[in-house]
Amino acid sequence: MNGFSEKVSGSALVAGGACLAVFWAIISQFQSFAGADIVLDPLQLTAQGFHLAASPLLALGLVPLASRRMRPGVLTVLGVAATMAGLLGFFADGVIAAVISPILAHAHPAAIEADGAMFTGPIFIFYVATFATLMTGLLLCALGLARGANPDWAGIALWTIGGVMMNLPPMPGLHLVQVIGGVLLGGAFVLYGVRMMGDKTE
Repeated sequence: MNGFSEKVSGSALVAGGACLAVFWAIISQFQSFAGADIVLDPLQLTAQGFHLAASPLLALGLVPLASRRMRPGVLTVLGVAATMAGLLGFFADGVIAAVISPILAHAHPAAIEADGAMFTGPIFIFYVATFATLMTGLLLCALGLARGANPDWAGIALWTIGGVMMNLPPMPGLHLVQVIGGVLLGGAFVLYGVRMMGDKTE
């Protein structure tokens, strides 16, 4: 990688991590994602803008981060692939929250209640699969970071703890845990982005 590429990739991680942290910080103002009042709240809709921005930015910076900081190998490749798949699902989740749920809030509000169609059955399975895939990918990437050259243990701790907490099942009792995890994971991405921008080219 040349210096320009590292700065672009690092900037993407910083911006993506910041968007992720801001999204979860705003969402902390709500008790859950369910209910027409929450779905249509302007603050919640603003949060979804950060949600949608985070995934492509993080995806843009992830592969360069892996090539620079993670130990090469099958586990790292699997980790990056799973994280990319999880980020795609996370982006789809943002589209649902920003576009589909507001439409349903007007047309069929019962669907977006905690026991409605958008939080049970196939959609719930999609959420769980997305978060499980993303958690698995992040943990494998954390292992790659730990086994790479000059591991940043503070960053790895933030990455691991945040990656687990944010991706717990989307259930009411775990909402605050997910919020804290999302902010921690966002901070980890920002940290690694700053590190990448400061890396010397070889």
